[in-house]
Amino acid sequence: MKQEIRLKDNGDNTVTDSKTGLQWVKDHAAVPGFAEELTWKDAIKACKELDFAEHKDWRLPTVEELRSIIDYARGAKKNEPAIDTKFFPDTKCSWYWTSTPCAFSEGAAWCVSFGGGDVSLDDEDNLEYVRPVRSSQ
Repeated sequence: MKQEIRLKDNGDNTVTDSKTGLQWVKDHAAVPGFAEELTWKDAIKACKELDFAEHKDWRLPTVEELRSIIDYARGAKKNEPAIDTKFFPDTKCSWYWTSTPCAFSEGAAWCVSFGGGDVSLDDEDNLEYVRPVRSSQ
């Protein structure tokens, strides 16, 4: 079976996903302010203020958007991130913030782990990594 080619490296440290129409920062560690972990509110603010690759409409992804780039064939069993590292080489086997707040736990938001593709909530004051996204259309 032929594998669908859906990710495209744009040559400007961004990757476009043809299936979702989303454009991602490829190497977040190379973008000033995104190499280190941030609190949830700081992550939202940093994404909103990001002026990168000739775009100013970056944002924190929803939980569904961030889960869309998980590669479940990779990850914990191979001790590598659960993502295509050809397109996202800097990804940590760690938690990444989403913009999705937790409805049943005040002061918490959802995170996605690229260590194995898990989704969990975390306190908004804790530190997690951030992968900015924008709609490419």
